[in-house]
Amino acid sequence: MQQYYQTVQGNPIVMVKGECTVEASMQEVVDFLSPNNDEEFVGAMEIIDTMFSGGRIVKKLDSQHQIYYATFKV
Repeated sequence: MQQYYQTVQGNPIVMVKGECTVEASMQEVVDFLSPNNDEEFVGAMEIIDTMFSGGRIVKKLDSQHQIYYATFKV
């Protein structure tokens, strides 16, 4: 896995981005990243980000868009 770090001068926040290979079809990736309920959202986020501590789907806007609420460990 490759990692990239980005900082803004004067800002203490360091953004870390990673890149890795995933053995899945595009449809499997889209399905994984498009949860239909809070349980699926929490399950996916726990895999995606180890700093994730909780969340839920706030509102389903249409068949392709949702608003999510998530909290992360600091």
